[in-house]
Amino acid sequence: MNTAETRPNCLMQQHIQECNKFPVPCPNKCGDLIPREMIQNHLEKECQLTLISCPYVQMGCDRKFQRVNMESHLQSAAGPHLDLTCAKLNNTQIDLKNAQERIRKLEQVELKNAQERIRKLEEKHYTRKMVWKIDEFSTKMSEAKNGKKTGIESDPFYTEALATN
Repeated sequence: MNTAETRPNCLMQQHIQECNKFPVPCPNKCGDLIPREMIQNHLEKECQLTLISCPYVQMGCDRKFQRVNMESHLQSAAGPHLDLTCAKLNNTQIDLKNAQERIRKLEQVELKNAQERIRKLEEKHYTRKMVWKIDEFSTKMSEAKNGKKTGIESDPFYTEALATN
């Protein structure tokens, strides 16, 4: 006894209408039977009767045709596609040259602004008092008073900086 014989017919009909794995005919009537869950994929990527745009749409070809006719279109429109591609390349080169020029001008302005900020900073006088922190100061002071150690070494530092005019 198989499973279909044990199920009521009304449940089987409902299952067939809802089952994602059940093969259904292509909505474009291409003749293919596709699992219900794969219909969208079939229409977007496989169905020969789906209306698609020319692969040269980014170059300016606005033709649409059924997928089955793509090869024919590509062969018959090779010349116009080449013309569109050349025009697109020329426009892209012009756009690139203009963008490079704008970038060069912006860099010059930024460099000039940075140089001006540096000049203004150099004109100002800065006086900074640096604090020299000496570890174990009492011990070192005591050693200095007793004549044991009369000097302390440190990394070089500035006590104040003055800009010259």
